Amino acid sequence: MNLYLIVEVQAVRGNMTLPHGSGKVVRVDFFAEGADADDSRATGADIIGGVDLVEEIATSKGVDFASQDKV
Repeated sequence: MNLYLIVEVQAVRGNMTLPHGSGKVVRVDFFAEGADADDSRATGADIIGGVDLVEEIATSKGVDFASQDKV
């Protein structure tokens, strides 16, 4: 771990992967049209749209992006 043993206080930091994930459900929004929208739908995106979705969001504040994980 390459610790400097003379210094008494050292922070040891690292990352680990939990065996069953974090338990948090990831929701994905995807802005596309045509074949890209079809591909994203096939891969499991939650909200898919193009210009119409952008206009809907702009007029009605319909999507809460704070609750979405990936946009």
